[in-house]
Amino acid sequence: MAAGAGAGPVTSLAVEPTELVLVGATNGAFMIRNPTEHPIPLKASIGNYAIKKNGTVVVNPRVAPKGSAKQWLTIAPKSFTLKPHTSAQLKVRSHPGRRAGPGDHHALVLLATVPSGKSRVLVKTRVAVAVLVRVSGKIKREFVIGGLSAARRRHQLRLVVKNAGNINERLPVRSVTVAIKHGRRVVQTLRAPARDILPHSGTVYRLPYRSSLKGKMTATVTVRPLNGSAAGPLAPPLKPVKKTFRVRF
Repeated sequence: MAAGAGAGPVTSLAVEPTELVLVGATNGAFMIRNPTEHPIPLKASIGNYAIKKNGTVVVNPRVAPKGSAKQWLTIAPKSFTLKPHTSAQLKVRSHPGRRAGPGDHHALVLLATVPSGKSRVLVKTRVAVAVLVRVSGKIKREFVIGGLSAARRRHQLRLVVKNAGNINERLPVRSVTVAIKHGRRVVQTLRAPARDILPHSGTVYRLPYRSSLKGKMTATVTVRPLNGSAAGPLAPPLKPVKKTFRVRF
């Protein structure tokens, strides 16, 4: 997530990983790289985030979201300058509360460019990277395909997918597909955009289909979860989930 404002050349930052998972009380780090020809002064802070049903990320919402890990994180350094073509490590420490429930609790590390006495920042850039504090215990993973319907005037399918588990689920591009069949023949396959779904929440996809599709057809929704290292530590494997609907186009 990034935002820029102002005039002049765009400031670039490279941050790895894009999501940091910390298990219990432990240490982690982001590697921040300056690929430009100019020094970049930065200020780091910790924030909250929420994800709307349409996939939009809200940074520092007015009301702290349920499952926030903001109070459990400390970072260092909080202010530093990256010289041209150099990298620096931002250390992150997690210290979850004693009564923390099992599963994921989320927060953000925010990196913002700031004015410097030696250089003028013409474009203000803010980069936000997610931190998940994963508390051990009964880790549950479950997807629920909530519903599928057609908005015929807009030629869109409305698909609801819910994360009924207690860890964050990342669904890259093509993890969610809808195969539309007329009889036994697949007439169109829709591929959903990438989404993150926080624990005990849901997302709504609006997927355009061909306007030539008319009448009742069969639509099979498939959700393919990430597994192994991509799902993060302690995450049990999860098989693909399928559900078939009869839809009038």
